[in-house]
Amino acid sequence: MQYNVRYAGDYPYYNLYLKYYLEDSAGVMLSSELQELILFDKKTGEPLGEGLGDLFDRGVPVFEDQKFPYAGEYNFKVKQFMRMEALPGILSFGLKVQQPESE
Repeated sequence: MQYNVRYAGDYPYYNLYLKYYLEDSAGVMLSSELQELILFDKKTGEPLGEGLGDLFDRGVPVFEDQKFPYAGEYNFKVKQFMRMEALPGILSFGLKVQQPESE
């Protein structure tokens, strides 16, 4: 799983704090964590994603080795934890889910 963030070069922060909540189909919380997504290099201010003009896309892994204990539906919720309610410069946010590569 990875977060996909599309942001503008004038986003006022270098990072984005998020908290995720992973629940099983019965509503049991399996994991929750506050995470920091770095969008700009702290020293140079250069955007870290791929971009064209003033728009950038960055994919950031959610977790490395999350195991899902059984087949079924899971709920994944994300909440931003920045100091502002609305985040100017964050244009879109999504979640990409894919099967892990076979070893």
